[in-house]
Amino acid sequence: MRTGLTLGKFAPFHVGHQLVIETALGEVDRLVVVVYDAHAHTRVPLDRRVSWIRALYPDVEVIRGVDGPEVTGLTPEIVEVQNDYLRGLLRGREVDAFFSSEPYGESVARALGARNRLVDSARTRRPVSGTALRAALAAMPASAAQSVSGIRSLWSRPAQLAIWAGLTLVFALATTAVVARLHLWLPRLFPVAADYPFLDALTTVMSFVAMFLMARRRTESWIYWIVVDVIGIGLYWVKDVRFISIQYVALLAMAIYGFLRWVREAPPVDEPSGTVGDTAVDGRNA
Repeated sequence: MRTGLTLGKFAPFHVGHQLVIETALGEVDRLVVVVYDAHAHTRVPLDRRVSWIRALYPDVEVIRGVDGPEVTGLTPEIVEVQNDYLRGLLRGREVDAFFSSEPYGESVARALGARNRLVDSARTRRPVSGTALRAALAAMPASAAQSVSGIRSLWSRPAQLAIWAGLTLVFALATTAVVARLHLWLPRLFPVAADYPFLDALTTVMSFVAMFLMARRRTESWIYWIVVDVIGIGLYWVKDVRFISIQYVALLAMAIYGFLRWVREAPPVDEPSGTVGDTAVDGRNA
């Protein structure tokens, strides 16, 4: 059985990485992918990068490179430190071919007694590089870069918040006008007039807006849910539907928890996206 190996930080994971992995999968029976932690060089959590590869390539063995050496370069001393660390991660696994698109491939292959298999080292098939990606990501606003920088949620900008609040109020007022007249238009279905048409309409509209914002990973979506739950607690209590009111208390607790968790993850609205590194330790960006 032929075993192949490739490695990198995969932050962000790009089509060049895919080419290396898929080339290896076509040439070996078993592929091992080492994902370096390299927390000093990227904000993307290691587990997330590992999950990307496992999701795309479920048959690949992924090894988490935790607490690896942070020194970079191709000097003999640094190369030896890196190769010793790699051999420790492999724990005696025999490697027949090392796949990469980088100059360090020769030294790694030699250290492992494997064949050095270069894949698109000239970047002609997949013209992408970690340096170019880092420059592009640094120039992006946080809203554009968040999906590759590992940030799961973010705040909308003040102008967007104001627009959504305004639209919510407009649609709530329009819905109120309809709800207040349903007993007149459809007396068989709604024989009694709504007691609190505005609050009913407001919570309905806010729930739709909250779902839409949540689908876009906007942190303020939880504020909408919190308001909906607070209104629901009082509204159903007054209507003597106490069980539903208590249910809204539980929903309120969950909404507060979700809000606090997303606040910790989301950057301030004016925070730049930062640089997301793609070059792994000792220049490895496979």
